[in-house]
Amino acid sequence: ANWLHSGATPQLLGSAHPNIAPYDKFAVADGEIFLGVVNDGQFRRFCSQIDQPELAQDPRFLTNRLRLQHLPALREAIEAALHDRAGEPLCEALMRRGVPAAVVNSVPAALQLAHAQHRQSRVEAPGYVGLRSPMRLQGTPGQPGGAPPRFAQDRQAVLEWLGYDDSEVTELARTGAAPADRDGPA
Repeated sequence: ANWLHSGATPQLLGSAHPNIAPYDKFAVADGEIFLGVVNDGQFRRFCSQIDQPELAQDPRFLTNRLRLQHLPALREAIEAALHDRAGEPLCEALMRRGVPAAVVNSVPAALQLAHAQHRQSRVEAPGYVGLRSPMRLQGTPGQPGGAPPRFAQDRQAVLEWLGYDDSEVTELARTGAAPADRDGPA
């Protein structure tokens, strides 16, 4: 969207947002947290919660536009304020104040969270291990079906449906154009 409006080519920002600050991951004593401070009121509450109310009064950080213009200085100030704080209690306190914040988890840690366990986010079925869709609809709850097809499982039927005869299917397999397995030509 930025390119459509400004013509400026987007840069890779990792977890950060190009138009909102602070909106990124930050190091804390026991890992990382993500902050999604999207307006000036949230920024003031964030600064108060981290015992840095002067940041909210700093002329460089009064508005989102100014925070973006002075992002390196803002990031440095936030990192200094957070480096010795534990992530979970900080995020809980910020959320109580209406400031979006969450601990950054690894995939295994995220799947062990009570919420992920309750929602049965991990799916295990014969021949398949994966993640369930996060969307839950009453009429169509999205239960896992059978295992996905194996590589080239339906190759013969598909090629016949496309009009290839047995000799052509054999030739396609021999040349590697339609291999019977992942090892290459038959």
